[in-house]
Amino acid sequence: MHILFSLWHSIQQNLFPHLKKDLDPLSEREKEFIRVVEFSETDKFLGPYGWSGNGCKPKDRKALALGFIAKAVWNFPKTLTLIEYLKASRNPRRLRGWEYVSSIPSESTFSRAFEEFNKGQLPSLMHEAMIRYNIGDKVIGHIG
Repeated sequence: MHILFSLWHSIQQNLFPHLKKDLDPLSEREKEFIRVVEFSETDKFLGPYGWSGNGCKPKDRKALALGFIAKAVWNFPKTLTLIEYLKASRNPRRLRGWEYVSSIPSESTFSRAFEEFNKGQLPSLMHEAMIRYNIGDKVIGHIG
């Protein structure tokens, strides 16, 4: 639990103040998104999704993976809902790496990337890593 507290303290003391300089005031949901991204260590799992040198270079997979996480954090039922939200909201768009509305990929680009992430089990791998990092080998039970 000490590791989790240290990471939480680091996010609160170092990351949020840094983000305040570049963004509008963060909502609670935006802070939650940042925490999930920090805990998930997305970069560790994006190697298999890089450009292999064949065909057109794909859109930035990290930004799309962050969009995948955002869709879950905001509980958007459809990718189009996520895209509309990103177009209307500056902070969420910038937190994913898109400075301008015109930078946001199309729905089909999101869908192809999300399908690729699902096939490669990216969400499961990130979730498992988050649990292992934060809980380790401890047994967790629920009494209801």
